[in-house]
Amino acid sequence: MLWYADILPVSAVCFIVAGVLVSSVDIRSLTIPTLYWLVPLSAALVEAGLVGWLVLFGRLAQAGLVLVLLMVFRLAVKKHFGLGDVKFLAAATVSYGFIGFFLVLLLASLAGLLIGLLKGLYRTKIAFAPFMAFGLLVVLLLFDVFMAWLGLSWLLLA
Repeated sequence: MLWYADILPVSAVCFIVAGVLVSSVDIRSLTIPTLYWLVPLSAALVEAGLVGWLVLFGRLAQAGLVLVLLMVFRLAVKKHFGLGDVKFLAAATVSYGFIGFFLVLLLASLAGLLIGLLKGLYRTKIAFAPFMAFGLLVVLLLFDVFMAWLGLSWLLLA
């Protein structure tokens, strides 16, 4: 059974545009409007549905689990992780499943940590959306490479 597919160009463009919009808003206000993620999320759902119903339901289940895990994490860290960040990562999960979610979160966290250390932002709230958008862009461009590096390229569509 095929579980992962190359993202359609329309879905990729939607995620890139949404990443830029969300980043600019998050930098100014430290909030991520829900409306900005409805379009890429819808495109990802259509893309998963075109691959097959099993893929669509699997990705929705994975996104639901990610939502639950991130909400628990959000409560544990006393709300330093916003609901917009949770929705962003859930939308990314619909496109690339758990592997994509963990890659985006890892890349975003490392980029945020690096910038925070370089700029001396130790106890300052910073916008996480630009780092998540960066992580998503890297995953969009290099997902096949990451899958091969992890030894999971057999999960990709030919």
